[in-house]
Amino acid sequence: MPPTVEHHALEDVSKGDDCPECETGKLYKYDPASFVRIESQPPFNAVQHVAERLRCNACGVFITATLPDSVLQDGGRGQKYGYGARALMAMNKYFAGTPFYRQGTLNQLLGVPMTASTIFDQCEHLANDLKPVHDTLLKLAADAWLYHIDDTGNRILDQKPVMKRSRHDGRERLRSGIHTSGMIAEQGDGPPLVLYQTSLSHAGELLDDVLRLRSDGSPPPLVMSDALSSNPVSRTPLRIALCNAHGRRNFADLVVHFPEEAEAVLTRYQLIWQHNTEATEQQMTAAQRLAHHRKHSLPVWKTPAAMAQTGWLRTRPKPTAALARRSTTSTNTSTDSAHSAAMRGHRSTTIAWSAVSSCRSVIARTPCSSRAPPVRPSTM
Repeated sequence: MPPTVEHHALEDVSKGDDCPECETGKLYKYDPASFVRIESQPPFNAVQHVAERLRCNACGVFITATLPDSVLQDGGRGQKYGYGARALMAMNKYFAGTPFYRQGTLNQLLGVPMTASTIFDQCEHLANDLKPVHDTLLKLAADAWLYHIDDTGNRILDQKPVMKRSRHDGRERLRSGIHTSGMIAEQGDGPPLVLYQTSLSHAGELLDDVLRLRSDGSPPPLVMSDALSSNPVSRTPLRIALCNAHGRRNFADLVVHFPEEAEAVLTRYQLIWQHNTEATEQQMTAAQRLAHHRKHSLPVWKTPAAMAQTGWLRTRPKPTAALARRSTTSTNTSTDSAHSAAMRGHRSTTIAWSAVSSCRSVIARTPCSSRAPPVRPSTM
């Protein structure tokens, strides 16, 4: 945001006057002296609007002065807290993480007292105003062609464990884990939509709720996630893509205990990363990127796939169970998942993503030979 400019004029002298210093020369116009000062001000300012009013002595009608547009745009007549103030309260709470009571204490110190309950009420008004926008985003996200989903742990202090029915077998279980579930929904002809919620649920349950609104006849969407068992949805056919960044990380955790086996897999991941870098540097189209990975990346996994399918890792000593699980998951990922990064052309060589962003670091992989590749929207 550019700074506000204030001009300060000379008061004692002007252009053409004698120089007050040497009393010989004449003063002429020169570049002004300039500096920037950062000033402080309270986040909220109270303004009392006094509208002139007249009353008829015969019928008693009141004639009140019209408020300027700048005032009405921030709220209706008589509304104490403007829309901008409500938005700032919500940002302080849900973006900056400042509790309501702390906001109230700070505002009182700055000369604009307001209670925690008042700030909560104003955020509730804001939420009600934004509800139609939220519903529209859900409907648009329901018809997306590609989803990135992931979870991260969170806390709700007064949330108690509750019994929830499983989406898969219908059995009730006590749920206590709190997660923030994030979703990036890629539209065919619009910007990506970002949705998230914090609750006793996983990202797969969030996606289930969104897909309930999906239009009839829509093709199965492509879902990008890690291999967590709670991520699959229960009611809509999908094309699944599992995250290579998560898969590689699992093998990296085993290098100390199983250096030979883990390094063999990590070396193959390195080759796939290199293939993806080549595709990015050559500015390949989505179709070219997919063909490149089919030709060069898929054969890299043949040896690990054979090891997992023949049960070789399971014949190793018992402590290698973790290695067997990671190998099975990784080979299933390499041969079964779709190619969201190839379709979108993401730069997926970076591993250290966080939360939802980690889902974007998938390396393109070919689907099963019996499964046709998804059709990329022509507008993308």
